[in-house]
Amino acid sequence: MRVPPGRDDVGQVRALPFLARLARMRQPAGRDGDVAAGLKLLRMIASPGYPFDEQDARLRVERELDAGLPSGVRDSRAQAG
Repeated sequence: MRVPPGRDDVGQVRALPFLARLARMRQPAGRDGDVAAGLKLLRMIASPGYPFDEQDARLRVERELDAGLPSGVRDSRAQAG
């Protein structure tokens, strides 16, 4: 589907189910839960046309956590309550 320039409403309808699933994600507290949540999020946004590399994804999530960078997953979970 070709999108005309300036259409910022495109994708919003498809984003609602994604955001609802993201808000319902529950993981254990602590690092293991953060890693599991990060992996689930990466699986959700991964392209179905390519194989999901679990090992690479886990390394990326763990590296982000170890670096002390803000985690979108943790922030989302905190906001969702």
